[in-house]
Amino acid sequence: MTMDFYNSRYFSINRRMMTIMGLWPYQDFKTKLFIRTFLAIVLGIALIPQIISIVKYTNEDSDKVIQGIATLLYVTGITLKILTTITSEKKIEIVYRNIVDNWKLLDDENEIRTMTEYSEFGRLLTIGYVAYMFFALGLFVTMPMLPMMIDVISPINGSRPRIFILDGEYIADKNENYGKVYIFESLTCIMSVFVFSTVDSTYAVCVEQCVGLMAVVRLRLKLATAKAARMKYKSDSDEHDIPYQLVSSSAKLHIKAISFARILDSSYSVNFLLSMGSNVMILSVGSVVILINLGRPMEFIRYSMIFIGLMIHMFYLSWPGQKVIDSSQGILYDAYNNEWYECSKKTKTLLKFMMLRCIEPCQLTAGGLYVMNIANFGSLAKTSMSYITVFASFR
Repeated sequence: MTMDFYNSRYFSINRRMMTIMGLWPYQDFKTKLFIRTFLAIVLGIALIPQIISIVKYTNEDSDKVIQGIATLLYVTGITLKILTTITSEKKIEIVYRNIVDNWKLLDDENEIRTMTEYSEFGRLLTIGYVAYMFFALGLFVTMPMLPMMIDVISPINGSRPRIFILDGEYIADKNENYGKVYIFESLTCIMSVFVFSTVDSTYAVCVEQCVGLMAVVRLRLKLATAKAARMKYKSDSDEHDIPYQLVSSSAKLHIKAISFARILDSSYSVNFLLSMGSNVMILSVGSVVILINLGRPMEFIRYSMIFIGLMIHMFYLSWPGQKVIDSSQGILYDAYNNEWYECSKKTKTLLKFMMLRCIEPCQLTAGGLYVMNIANFGSLAKTSMSYITVFASFR
């Protein structure tokens, strides 16, 4: 099957988002350079108010300092996510080429249907993740406008205190320039969410392609042993041993799937390491920020949404890694739980080699130090929640 995967329904959303963010490897270099420069300028400027706030309130207001550190870590994490994606561009380009090549290996209607199902699920993951991220963004950005809206509906002498999105300190008076500050901080938040949505959803789609390829391997194995059982034919002649030919093609596709999983790991490993590291730091500081704002409902809700969003972000990165592990181990069970005893000696030997390779499952890691799976995500989530309990005991 030949398919223009980049423009297909399974990848078109991701390709458009990456193009908008200047992260699509095949777009014009000047366009990429312009978009990336713009991102760097906005994020660089966004760091300055937080640094000023930390310096200004170091010996005056510890709560302000903690909020400034949390925001500083968040903006820094976004910047690092962009940088790692740019520096890994050549590797990610190899991932995309592998996906296109993998589709060309499928020559059966059932195999194509299987890969299509996983591709469709990857598309749904993209839509769901992007929808949630922008829904949360909308609430986070619009809630600071509530005091102004309430002033119009129910005016009082003077005006209610203004709420700032990122609550940094500017050289100019931020209250007098509230509109300009609000627009700039809104732009920063929109860009950051776009980065999260683009990089993470594209990674999830690529993993679904890897998992789909492993599912095709399992499908071929079942077909091979089922044919052997029907034929009751155990010839050692490769030319006439159809089950052996099918298992051989499964083994070759299995090697291709393992290679693709390694390419994915190599392409996203540094990104994962920095993302998970910055997330843990932000969650640690963020738990304190949430407790600080217990008496301010709107701020409490806003920062709680960030906390929940980061947890969802970590789960979104960990779940595909777990699927890769489960899929690679699933081949081991499928290689055994079938009519292998009806196959020829050569076929049985080949199945044994496939099973031996599956004992060590494919994994996606964060710098080779942290395995992306649900168990490790659970440990991080538990640790993050314990921070809130510990800090709450001191307030």
